[in-house]
Amino acid sequence: MPTQPLIVAVDVVARRFNKEPSALTELERDLLEDYIIDGADAVEAEIGRSPFAKQVTLARRYPVTFRYPLEDERSWDLYDELGDAYRVIAATPDSEGSYTLDLLVGLDGPNERPIVRFVTAHAEQSVRGNPALKHLYARKVTSVSAEGQSINYGDSAPGKQDAGAGPDLTSLRRYKRVALHKVEGRMDPPWPMSGHPVGYDPR
Repeated sequence: MPTQPLIVAVDVVARRFNKEPSALTELERDLLEDYIIDGADAVEAEIGRSPFAKQVTLARRYPVTFRYPLEDERSWDLYDELGDAYRVIAATPDSEGSYTLDLLVGLDGPNERPIVRFVTAHAEQSVRGNPALKHLYARKVTSVSAEGQSINYGDSAPGKQDAGAGPDLTSLRRYKRVALHKVEGRMDPPWPMSGHPVGYDPR
């Protein structure tokens, strides 16, 4: 069993090689899991934040508006307190009109397609780079003679420009968290009415 959550399931990666998950050996499954975890670690190192959201419960909270459903994050205005994006899983009424909130805070990597694509590609390339797993994948054609009578094969992972190559880490820069801060002593109206974007500091 995995010791931490996975961005993509081992079975998904196995099927990329036309391998039935039930046919994986214990060693193959462990290696695929390690490669998936390595991919998630590479994502975290690149974007400076965990690719996994954490569950948080907050008690005795009051909506700031009733214009939106209680499951809409705009009803609560918790970004400054939590310091990250959040999703409301449940809002349970308790005493005196307050609510207990069950939240997912942070980046929900398993539901972010670019992150899933990168981790899947990272695992695939790791498999292709392990000679012990050569039986899992077809050989890569590196060249064909003009007459088509000879074919050269290579077993390395595809490069960035090769067919089958996955996205690189630069595709994930959009997930880097931008630090926002308040300017003490100022109460500017929200942008664009103030003419300044959020986080603007005139000092």
